[in-house]
Amino acid sequence: MLTACNGGEPSEEPLQPLEAGAARVCAEANGCQHSTAETCLCGATRYTAFGAADSPLRCERAMDTARNQALAKAAAACPAGYCNSVEQEGLCERAPSGAYHATFYLTYSCKDPATCL
Repeated sequence: MLTACNGGEPSEEPLQPLEAGAARVCAEANGCQHSTAETCLCGATRYTAFGAADSPLRCERAMDTARNQALAKAAAACPAGYCNSVEQEGLCERAPSGAYHATFYLTYSCKDPATCL
């Protein structure tokens, strides 16, 4: 029989192991509400977001804009966020008009479930 602090009395109920999770301990010990947050898992399905942008200034600026477009698409597609992402810069070329055109690819999975934190 486990005893703690004052050693306990033989008539006391035996100690029960605590369930994992601070929210459960808080709920039982202090009357707190149970946490409704779900643990996220990274989904197995892979997606690719594509960004393409033009800039009259230089390739770096066009690439930054294309990257931001791809990241925004991934964020919009995954309500709980994305994970397992791989970024890939595409080509940046100067068009006959003089503007720079860049492409950017983001391959990712969505966190699952969509309601997790």
